[in-house]
Amino acid sequence: MSLKPSILLIEDNPDHAEFIRRALNDAATDVIIQPDGQAALEYLRNKGNRPSFVLLDVKLPKKDGFEILAILRTNERLRDLPIIMLSTSFNPDEIRRAYRLGVNSFVSKPIDFLEFNKKVKQIKEFWLNVAELPVPDEAKSAP
Repeated sequence: MSLKPSILLIEDNPDHAEFIRRALNDAATDVIIQPDGQAALEYLRNKGNRPSFVLLDVKLPKKDGFEILAILRTNERLRDLPIIMLSTSFNPDEIRRAYRLGVNSFVSKPIDFLEFNKKVKQIKEFWLNVAELPVPDEAKSAP
């Protein structure tokens, strides 16, 4: 298990994924990209794979963001994992649904490149440098 913070990005749009990866990536952070909900679940099922937080797109193939969110919130090992949903949608019903399912934050993807880059960097800053993240149960008992 890596000592560096890691961010799991679940995003099916290769352009969005690459853009977000570039905005997040530095020598001190690993960014893991999964292209669909099913691949992300398979990645997270490996007990060693627990990212610092998840950036989750709403519209995904195989399992959409809402399905992934619901599954993670019922998983004993991962239910406290911070999840930030990203969407091109500003639909209040989707936002409300995400919060009802237990999302930590819902962020709309701006169309403007610079604004989008700024938001992604703010998300990383908050979740890695400001917020206190939960310590996984298996880490608490480690020597």
